[in-house]
Amino acid sequence: MANYAVPIKSEAFRLSLVLFKDGIAVTTPTLAAGDVKVSKDYGALASIATLPSESPPGSGLLQVDLSADEMNADAVTVIFHDAAGDEWDDCVVSLYPSATALGVTAVVVCPVAEDGVTVTTVQGDDYDVDNGRQITWTVSTPATLAGGAITVVIDGVGEFAGAVLSETQVQLELTAAESLSIPDKRNHYSVVLTDVGGKVTTLVRGTWWSLKKHDD
Repeated sequence: MANYAVPIKSEAFRLSLVLFKDGIAVTTPTLAAGDVKVSKDYGALASIATLPSESPPGSGLLQVDLSADEMNADAVTVIFHDAAGDEWDDCVVSLYPSATALGVTAVVVCPVAEDGVTVTTVQGDDYDVDNGRQITWTVSTPATLAGGAITVVIDGVGEFAGAVLSETQVQLELTAAESLSIPDKRNHYSVVLTDVGGKVTTLVRGTWWSLKKHDD
């Protein structure tokens, strides 16, 4: 039986997500072989054993079932890419079955990326509240977020000012120019809180994949 709560290594796991196209939820997406792939510990991609199904019908809510074998890794990455067309924006989900460092958990809202600590953006795209593509982390931390300043630091790129939404959520908006400035490769990033007292806490550390809009 699949576990629906916490991802555990080598134990079947179910997660739920909604795919988006230009900030609008996609209902009843057409999923075919090769559209959903899984990577274990950042290795080669393989088609998911069981294609996700929509439940309830017409809701857009996809139930993604990962087998015990697919969960047999310290990092499990699931990639949604419409191989036959452009019905939805690419989406990446990363799971970390091992214990989360620093006692912090994070989930990134998915138009392009939904994940524990891995973010995926496309160069030249806007990621803002107006189009529903802002990058939002849900965190659990002893630090007090209220009144604090959020900085997202991408190694070798620079710093971007984020915002505190609540005691459990922080977010980042990027302009097209800002997303274009992130090199099309695997980058490392941190989400850093400076609280009202000036104390600094790293909330999230992870991988930021920046993709070209079109591959040559």
